Amino acid sequence: MSASPATDAAPPPLRLRRLDPTRLRGVIALALVVGFVAGLASALLLTVTGEPLVRAAIAIEAARGAGGAEHEPELVTRSVQSGAGLFAAMGLAGTAFGLLLALAFWGLRHVQPPPFRRALWAGAILFGSITLAPWLKYPPNPPGVSDPDTLGPRQGLYVSLIALSLALCLVAAALAGLLQRRGWPGPRRAAAVGAATVLAFGIALALLPPAPDPVDAPATLIWRFRLASLGGNALLWALLSAGFGLVVAEVGSRRASD
Repeated sequence: MSASPATDAAPPPLRLRRLDPTRLRGVIALALVVGFVAGLASALLLTVTGEPLVRAAIAIEAARGAGGAEHEPELVTRSVQSGAGLFAAMGLAGTAFGLLLALAFWGLRHVQPPPFRRALWAGAILFGSITLAPWLKYPPNPPGVSDPDTLGPRQGLYVSLIALSLALCLVAAALAGLLQRRGWPGPRRAAAVGAATVLAFGIALALLPPAPDPVDAPATLIWRFRLASLGGNALLWALLSAGFGLVVAEVGSRRASD
């Protein structure tokens, strides 16, 4: 009778046993939750590092436009944009990234079986293709320092580079699977796939046209903003990948011990 309390122990926090990491639906559910939390953490960092730079850029724009043409009234005030709006946007972005991570994690299940390492691989691939590659070619600018007429072409180039990067990642994953089936050892396979991917990215970045918008602002302000933006997104991907990997590994170990 004394063993009964241990046998009927309380379920783990968040009822992790109900989530099945061996099914795509369970993987997606985990990634969405972790992605939302990671997005909020990223918004907190951007509030400290990025928002002061945005305010400085807006002040420069306002000083240049003083006495000029009238500006249209803001539909959403800056206080909302930098507060609840920023957290909502980053939470939504984290959720979307979580969905992509779940799909990439699921797609790599035959290439990198250990859950935590597989999550890190998937996160690194997506961070490189969705965040880092576009940042290298078309880094973001704070509001008000570039020509608004170039916004459409710039966004088109940005999205095109993301699509190209994702396509290259799919090709790299297919190459890794092919080399694994042919018996290539892990280190040699990773070196070959990595070298081919870096070369393809380099050629793509060299061939794509430059950013269409000239930037008229202090270089220090521009690059501090760009680095802050990259840091916020890097934090999001790091927390999402590591947190998701840890949760999936924990869920898997709990279910295996049942």
